[in-house]
Amino acid sequence: MNSEKVLAVKFGWSEFYRGGPVFNNNRGVGEKFNFLPTSDGSYYCYVPVEAELGKKLDAAERTGWTVVCLAKQPKVKGIHLVGWYENAALLAPAVNHPDGEDLGAYWLYSIRAPKAYLVPPDQRNSPFSNPSIGRSSFYRLSGPGAQPTRGLKKARATVLKQVKALKDGRVAVLNPHEGKPPDHENNETDPLRGHGTPEHRKKVEQAAVQVAQRELKRLGYSCKSVESQNCGYDLLATRRREPAELHVEVKGTSSSVQQFFLTPNEFKYQKAKGHRAKWRLALVMNALTQPVYEIFDHKQFKQAFRCEPGVYVARSR
Repeated sequence: MNSEKVLAVKFGWSEFYRGGPVFNNNRGVGEKFNFLPTSDGSYYCYVPVEAELGKKLDAAERTGWTVVCLAKQPKVKGIHLVGWYENAALLAPAVNHPDGEDLGAYWLYSIRAPKAYLVPPDQRNSPFSNPSIGRSSFYRLSGPGAQPTRGLKKARATVLKQVKALKDGRVAVLNPHEGKPPDHENNETDPLRGHGTPEHRKKVEQAAVQVAQRELKRLGYSCKSVESQNCGYDLLATRRREPAELHVEVKGTSSSVQQFFLTPNEFKYQKAKGHRAKWRLALVMNALTQPVYEIFDHKQFKQAFRCEPGVYVARSR
């Protein structure tokens, strides 16, 4: 991945970009196939004519780009990283999608890449806001023609950090196609799919609990495990000075991606007014390698995370 030549392209929101509906964009025809490979295995997306900012790129400057793909999810604040292309080329004048329809003269560039990563919809968990990325559809974040503004530098750092986390954690789908998950019709019912075997998840969980206990001990707490009691949290932490008692839910990940699952019992416990003052979330990322520990009280948790249902259970009436 080339971090010296980075473009950001904004387009409408779609789940898989394999021909399905595109929201928040009137020209969705140009982006609905962004992560569907052509017959030669390449990926194409399109940049509107009106999106050009600053100088146009000459032929020698149009190759070797990392293109980060951003989209606005309906009714959710901020923009999301939905995927990226590596070693991409900007083709000008724009060419039609080899396997698609004639797109007309609306497009400034078509972007073609041999390698693409799609972030599955349920993994798009880190929306961000940046005033330097407004309504335009095309931003050079580094490389030829980039504007060295503080806002664009911050945007570049934000998206590249997400790219690294999603790539290192093997969360993003490399070179997605119709026969490769994620796919609504072929998803397993296990809401923990894609998060390793039960044995692997147990190792991550145990490592995270050990880290949390160590960090709480540094703050003077004695910890008692209540995991087997199914009471809505994992550790009862106590000490003499205030806050004297904490109810700590521990979550671990094997990557640097901040995503985890809450059981119905855990979710209800943190949400209950009578428990909020004592409740804490201890999150341990990279639990099996180089653990990174963070702890959140209830208010910080609500600000940092958006909880969504991962699976529904249908029972006979």
